[in-house]
Amino acid sequence: MKYCSNCGQQIKSNAQFCPFCGTQQVVVMANNSASASQSVTSQRASTGQQADQQQAQSNQSTQQSPTGQGQQQTASQSNVVNNMAQHFQNFQQQFQGNPNQQQPLNFIESCKYCIAHWNDFKTPESRKSIVWWLILGLTVVNMVALIPYYIVAMLSSGLASLLMLVWGILIIVIELSAISRRFMYLGKSPWLILLLVVPIADFYVLYLLVIDKPQSTSGMPRTPFQPQQPMQNYQPNVNQMPNSAATMTNQSADSSQSQQ
Repeated sequence: MKYCSNCGQQIKSNAQFCPFCGTQQVVVMANNSASASQSVTSQRASTGQQADQQQAQSNQSTQQSPTGQGQQQTASQSNVVNNMAQHFQNFQQQFQGNPNQQQPLNFIESCKYCIAHWNDFKTPESRKSIVWWLILGLTVVNMVALIPYYIVAMLSSGLASLLMLVWGILIIVIELSAISRRFMYLGKSPWLILLLVVPIADFYVLYLLVIDKPQSTSGMPRTPFQPQQPMQNYQPNVNQMPNSAATMTNQSADSSQSQQ
């Protein structure tokens, strides 16, 4: 309901003329409501279109994301592996194995040297201390590593067993390579490492790791090889007879005289 703008009588809201005075009325509310409804409808339509576009973009991103993420993860993993390999090569270059010039190393340097040459089983090692420094360093590391091992074992026993297996294989390879290089210097076969699993014969391996000088197969200290020089200006004396020949000549002369 609304009121006439001329006479003030109450008339219907949709009446265009006043029934009392006949004055034409301006329908403002209807137009406003119609425009408002149109604006609301247009806003709803635009909102729906934006929602549809966002949904389509999200669907495309979800379809493309697994492939893109997989490629990115593969590339990142390969970069990490390449960086680790490059760092380890630089680390090996700092501790190059030279059988002719082997300077003494301290505790930390000895452990680093053995780790850098974990796969070297042929270069002779003249420094006895390197092997013992390595054994001491691995013992200390194993004692420290027991703490995180027990923590991982409480969370997952399978993961702890896997880590122990990998760690044990790595330590065994490093120790065996160091002992093999020492045996090569001592003139022994690297296969003597297998004596470590024999209850009594393992003391022989400890003996080899304690001695300093290289040994021959007979067990005596080995001396450097010196080639023999050829004899020069040698002139045999044909007039000088050996003692045995002279004795036989004298005996034959005596026998001939006795027969006469």
